[in-house]
Amino acid sequence: MIKIRFGNQVHPVESSGGELLSELIRNAGLMPDLRCGGSGICGRCRVRLVAGTFSIQDRRVEAVPGRPVDALSCRTRWEGGEAEIAVPADSVIHSDGQIAVDSELLHLPEPEAGQAGGPESPLGLAVDIGTTTVAVALLDLARNRILATASAYNRQSQYGDNVTMRISCCAEDGKLELLRSLVTRETIDPLIRRLLADTGRRAGEIGRVSVAGNTVMSHLFLGISPESIGVFPFHPEVRVYPQRSAAECKLTACPSAPVALLPSVSGYVGGDLTAGILAADLDRFDGTRSLLIDIGTNCEIILNDGERLHATAAAAGPAFEGAGIFCGSRAAAGAIDHIAIDRELNLTFDTIGGEAPAGLCGSALVDFLAEGFSRGLINPFGCYEREKLKLCGRYLSIDYGHGPLHAAVIAAGPEGNSIYVSEADIEQALKAKAAVYSGITLLLSHAGLEIADLDRVYLAGGFANYLNVANATVIGMLPPVAPEKIRRIGNSSLAGAVMNLCDPDFYRRALAMIDLPEVVELNLLPEFEDNYIDALMIPNFDPDRFYGRREA
Repeated sequence: MIKIRFGNQVHPVESSGGELLSELIRNAGLMPDLRCGGSGICGRCRVRLVAGTFSIQDRRVEAVPGRPVDALSCRTRWEGGEAEIAVPADSVIHSDGQIAVDSELLHLPEPEAGQAGGPESPLGLAVDIGTTTVAVALLDLARNRILATASAYNRQSQYGDNVTMRISCCAEDGKLELLRSLVTRETIDPLIRRLLADTGRRAGEIGRVSVAGNTVMSHLFLGISPESIGVFPFHPEVRVYPQRSAAECKLTACPSAPVALLPSVSGYVGGDLTAGILAADLDRFDGTRSLLIDIGTNCEIILNDGERLHATAAAAGPAFEGAGIFCGSRAAAGAIDHIAIDRELNLTFDTIGGEAPAGLCGSALVDFLAEGFSRGLINPFGCYEREKLKLCGRYLSIDYGHGPLHAAVIAAGPEGNSIYVSEADIEQALKAKAAVYSGITLLLSHAGLEIADLDRVYLAGGFANYLNVANATVIGMLPPVAPEKIRRIGNSSLAGAVMNLCDPDFYRRALAMIDLPEVVELNLLPEFEDNYIDALMIPNFDPDRFYGRREA
């Protein structure tokens, strides 16, 4: 038996030995942070071997009490016998979070006369499947009203933090069905049971399910291989998905409840953007020029130039969802969501719910980059001015086995458990912001427009809900946009899934829309690489495009 210690809890796991520790941690009900897919690159699944016999990449290791050994759970096997390991809190992905759905997006029809609703009124379930995050909403279909919402990290993240890694995983025997089970049985279904418990309703009352997800997630939800999306010309197996029953999808609901997925535009512009386009009415052409930017693990961008639709997608990575940085957190209670640094280099922050700081979410990372750059703590290349950082008492050197990293302490914690931002975190954030900026500017350029030509800019997704747009412009993630043109619309994918349950015309609009956008493949544009590389600097290699640097 091996004991897996997590905080004050001890999880005994029975096995004959030989398994990777990451598998044993999963068996204990925890979710190890394997954002690199278990390749040993990211260093985020580290554990402490307290006692027992282990092998680390074929090197035999004996751990004894008082002389623990640090190791990566994805590279270490338990050799059997009595053993104990300790799992740090930041080596595990946590599943709590908050959802924002803009009520103004929900153009829901009024219930028909006589449908007042009640304890036994029919229920609907709306699901948004993201690469990093899954969100669900339970609806009273008699009233067309949301009863409760919940969200969690997508448990597929154990096999990589982006769609490319998930696609590659499907080439291995049995992994397609495993990934399907991870999103249906182990991510969505627990959320359904939580909503039913919170509302006091029964599974059999859920009579319809509506799902919106990116194209890869939609394929995996149905058990359809997405491998064709990973190779040129990046075409999905299907764009209009077959309807299944809740029983076939292994969901807790009325077994015969139909499960409908919103159709996809292309391999990298999925049903989540179909939902967002319709929820924001971008499929209506009245001369208004609008841009929809949905920033998640993948950044999808839709342009309505007044006459036509254009679409593209950029691989931003999970940094802005809190899953790509060492002290990252989703937008959950206790997450630091905003940071300010004054001229004396005093740093202040806010947390969601006003609770003690427990991590750093994407909006705070943007704030820190902008404030740190403006106050001279961070140079245009994303490196710290270390002496200045030391002078204000926030310098930290950390080492996770790949050499020392320079870091800045955001919130000091006991026993060295501080919340910090390392230069490796900054590198991930700059890659993400460069992808977002390149996607926006190249799509506009392809359509012959500038950002100033737009009438409206929609920012979608949970990250955008907390984002300080001025700071996003300071670091060069967003081009300068007049504040009055910007509208935050929250989780437009979930909003579209909700509308699909309540509006009988919504799915017809979706089918009519998916052939309208001209899909622009960024990696096929000759200027993409130069544009992306320029955008890796703060704010950009061409800083004149952005607001001037604030006075330090």
